[in-house]
Amino acid sequence: MKKIATAAKMLFIVAIFTLSSWIQADELQNKAAELLDINTATQGQLAEHLPGIGPAKAALIVAFRDQHGAFTQVEQLQQVKGIGPKTVEKLRSLVRVGSAADAKQSQLEHKQREDESKADFRRVIASANSSAEAYKPNALRERAWYRRSLMEIMRAH
Repeated sequence: MKKIATAAKMLFIVAIFTLSSWIQADELQNKAAELLDINTATQGQLAEHLPGIGPAKAALIVAFRDQHGAFTQVEQLQQVKGIGPKTVEKLRSLVRVGSAADAKQSQLEHKQREDESKADFRRVIASANSSAEAYKPNALRERAWYRRSLMEIMRAH
């Protein structure tokens, strides 16, 4: 039983460190760019970094971008429902408009990192399942706990 708990803690710690390293890499990339590129930013980044833009407006910006293509000017934000000239003026010094090619490349890189993180989580879950199998008495409960914990982490990021 102690071995299962130790293995669970180790796997959980590895998952946390993996997530934190990805988060730190994203933060460093954002700081290096200084301005948030509205063509490559995710809904979470838009809502977190831009004043007056919450999750709902961020979702509208992403939906507009997906439907109409990459922004070519910051002023195009006014075409998004709920964003007016005053909001655009507040955001002008915080955002930039990258090229469509940059946006596509960034989306591909984001998708690749997301796929890699999902694969890492699958490996952690598989490892947890195999270590729990070795100790049958609480194996099912332990596996369920690993899955719930890791899925909650994945949803949060």
